[in-house]
Amino acid sequence: FNTGHQHTQLANADQNGFLFVTPAINLAWGNFGVGLTLELQNYSLLRANTTAGTRRDAFDAQFLVGHLQAANRFLDGQLVIGGGLRVLELDVTNPNAPAGQTHLATVVGMGVETGVLWAPTDEPYRLGAAFRSAITANPDPQSRIAPNTEGDRILGDPSDPTNSFWLPDRVYQPWDLNLGMAVQLGSRPFNQRWIDPEQRVDVAREA
Repeated sequence: FNTGHQHTQLANADQNGFLFVTPAINLAWGNFGVGLTLELQNYSLLRANTTAGTRRDAFDAQFLVGHLQAANRFLDGQLVIGGGLRVLELDVTNPNAPAGQTHLATVVGMGVETGVLWAPTDEPYRLGAAFRSAITANPDPQSRIAPNTEGDRILGDPSDPTNSFWLPDRVYQPWDLNLGMAVQLGSRPFNQRWIDPEQRVDVAREA
């Protein structure tokens, strides 16, 4: 969260806003399905301590993580196996900069993810697992932030890091493994046998 060799003093920066949006869409055709999910996070900061001759720079960081996945049912719906791609993008801008200089840096990376769900018919439990590979990405070479003497890229006065914003030299999202289990207590039916509606229609037509 915007830290470097010398930590950004968030107390000296005006937190201008935070935005979280996660739209998703899922489509299924019989046993096969696809899904798209976007995780958008936006953080905005303003330099608080400025003088008459200093521009009040802003720091807008937008994180976008996209999941594009496909999955299929097997064994009458008891087993579901899926996989897809995870794309990470970070855009950093300075809205208060002159026209044509607002874009600071863009970071893009990609990884894979896969998952499996076991839901035995008429049993009161389900088991699931998912794995996502790590993503490492470096900013593009078009960054408008010049490195200081220590190699850091800073928005502000490199000689006085107080109230300055530090750009990351890379973005790393670690791999993760998720295991889960669901248990149904009580008489409510769980893991009912799934029947493809298209098969029902075909049987009715033959009859």
